[in-house]
Formats: sequence, C-alpha cells, structure tokens
Amino acid sequence: MIDALVILSGAGLIILLGFIGNYIFQKTMIPDILWLLFLGLLLGPILGLINSSFFIDAAPFFASVAILIILFEGGLHTNLKILIKESPISIVLAVSGILVSMISVSLLMYFFFQWPFLNGLLLGAIIGGSSSPIVVSFTQRLAIRQKVKTWLNLESTITDALCIVLAIVIAEFISRGGYSLAQVANDILGSFSIGATIGLIAGIVSLRILSRLKGTPFEYMLVLAILLILYSFVEWAKGSGAIAALIFGVVLANGRMISKIFRFDRAMVINRQVEKFHSEVSFLIRTFFFVYLGVIAMVKSIYLILLGVSITLLLYLARNVSVFLSTFRLDITKTERSVMKFMMPRGLAAAVLSQLPLTYGIENSQVYTGLALIVIVASILLSSFGIISIKGKLEKLAKPKKK
Repeated sequence: MIDALVILSGAGLIILLGFIGNYIFQKTMIPDILWLLFLGLLLGPILGLINSSFFIDAAPFFASVAILIILFEGGLHTNLKILIKESPISIVLAVSGILVSMISVSLLMYFFFQWPFLNGLLLGAIIGGSSSPIVVSFTQRLAIRQKVKTWLNLESTITDALCIVLAIVIAEFISRGGYSLAQVANDILGSFSIGATIGLIAGIVSLRILSRLKGTPFEYMLVLAILLILYSFVEWAKGSGAIAALIFGVVLANGRMISKIFRFDRAMVINRQVEKFHSEVSFLIRTFFFVYLGVIAMVKSIYLILLGVSITLLLYLARNVSVFLSTFRLDITKTERSVMKFMMPRGLAAAVLSQLPLTYGIENSQVYTGLALIVIVASILLSSFGIISIKGKLEKLAKPKKK
C-alpha cells in the first residue's frame, strides 16, 4: 500500500511541477522542460531513487505513444489554408534548417569522433528540428509581424513531422545493414504510402461519424480510440503509424476544406473541444516523458556535456545559414531576422527520437539520449535568453515616439 501511495503522490507531484513550470514559462519565457528534466535527473542518475533499467526496456512503448501524440497534435494545429499560403517560405526554412543541421552534425561526428556517417546523420535528424510548442509560445509574446510568426510556427510544425520521418528512415536503414539502398527506399516509401492512405481514409470516415455525433458525451474518447486503433493497424500492416496519425489529425482539423475538396454535400466539422482536450492529454504525456528522459539519461561525463554544448553552438550556426537562405531578399527587419535566428529550441520531438537508436538496437544508443538531453537544455537556454534580449528591443520599437 505504501508503494501505491508513493507512486500516486509522485505522479501528482510531477503533474503539479509540469503545471507550475508551464505557468513560469508563460511569465518568464523559460520552458517547463528544464524543470522536468532536472526532476528526472534527480530521481534517476543523481540520487538513484529510481532504477532506470525498467524504463529503458519500456522505451519502444513510451516512444510510440509520444510520437503518436505529437504528430496527431501537429495535425490538429495545421490550418490547410494558411499552410498553402505561407508554406513555401516555411518549407524552405524547415528543410534547409534540418539538412544543414544534419550535415553539420554528421561531419563533426565523422571527422572528430570517427562515427559512421549515417549514425551522424541520425543524430542530426534527432536534434535537427525546433519544438513547435515552445516556438508558438515564444511568438505569441513577441511584437513581430504576423507573417513572421506564421513562418516560424509553420516551420516548427513541419520540422516535428519531418525530423520524425527522416530519423525513422535513417534508423531503419542502419538497422537493415544487409539491405540495398533501393530495397530500403522501396520499403520506406511503401510504409509511408500505406500510412498516408489509411490515415486519409480513416480521417474522412471519422469526420462523417463525428460531425453527426457532435456534442455527444465522451467525443474525444472516441477520437482517441480511433487514433490508437489506427496507429496499431497501420503498424501491423507494415505502414507508418506516425504518418497515419499526422494525416488523421490534419483531416479532422480541416473538415470544411476537406469537404470542399471531395465535394461532399455538406461541410463536416468536429467539436473544437476535441482539440482542447487533446492539448490536455498532450500536456500529460509531455510532462511524464521529460521526467522519464531525465531518469534514463547518462550525462555524468563532462566530456559528453561539452560535446552536447558544442553541437548546440554548431546548430545555432546552421540556423543562421538556413535563415539567410530562406529570407534572402525578403521584406523583414534586422530585428525580425534576429528573432528567427534564435528560434531554435529543441523539445519533445528530439526527446522522443533519442529513443529510436534503442528501439532499433543501434550501437551506443545511450549516447544519443544523453546528447539529445544536453542539446535540448542548451538550445532552450540559448533561445530563451536570446529571445528575452530581443524582446526588449522590440518593445522599445513598438512604443510610440514622443513628438
């Protein structure tokens, strides 16, 4: 009974810390991730109160649930009209940022630490994208033009999905060392096609059902049940459950536009409470996942910490390159460009993807987790203090000048 009480009270304290951390984030722009990671480190590696072996064995389950929740939420927050209108710049920013980051990290690990080039690319893909929840929270509090906010918000949403796709592809390729590149590419494209097709069909069918059941009690529970079954079925069918979850979310969030595209007799929309409730579930998953990451992380080595910080600085340089490439000759101010350069916090996607090497049985899997944790912390600190310094300049510019 004592153990049950300890577990329940511990879970309550973790959720409370997540809530307090999120409140602090709203006021100070210092993300709650830092407090959650520290709690995990305190319980695991530092004090040894929790045996990390169980959590390491359960990594595939935790990673699958977190990926499922992330991509479904990303889909729910994707507005197709805005995506089509503003996506070119956001896509260039996202793709160039991830590619430059991946190549830079891979070259660093290859020449200085003798890592295989593919393993370096995998590490680059894991930590290559900015965190959409943190970026959106940042942009909401900055006095920059709406189009710049849209670019950054869309970019972070795209990178969440793109990093997951690229990391899974590379991990799959590494784990299938005996396969030809053509065979692996064929298997992966087939997997993504299956996921996208089934996700689209499930989304349209669910839209029809949910639009008729609008206002029915426990509507979100039905959505969650469909999502879990969809992900499991697609994975069983050798498809990409992650892509299916993303497409499923996009379809549900854009019912009116989907109805027009497919020429349905009436517009199909879901209850907005579904999106709101899913954000609560996402908060719960995110809170526990970062504590979990802290518990299993191996960051006792100063060498590993210095390497993680060095990689973060390299990612900042890569970010400068991608911002230059995507905003060349665009109508934005110097301060807005500075905001874009500092908008590089890593978060839940990087934390989840750091478990892929362990899931796929890739050598030195614990190193990926440790480096990802350090990069998440270092990139958040770099972004937070950079944005805070720029925010003061923006507020001064926004004040009307005295005549």
